[in-house]
Amino acid sequence: MSAERFRVAAAVYGILRYDDDDGGGGRLLLLRRAGTTFRSGQLSLPAGTWTAARTP
Repeated sequence: MSAERFRVAAAVYGILRYDDDDGGGGRLLLLRRAGTTFRSGQLSLPAGTWTAARTP
């Protein structure tokens, strides 16, 4: 019996927020999904994938 390695596919999300100094609220960076068949036209957080082969 061969041993299988346990693998995880991790999604990484970035939250970029800018707070106004005047107390009028802040801003949040969102992306509109385009060119995909999955949730095209919807807003989402900037995201990507992380694999063990990548280094920071």
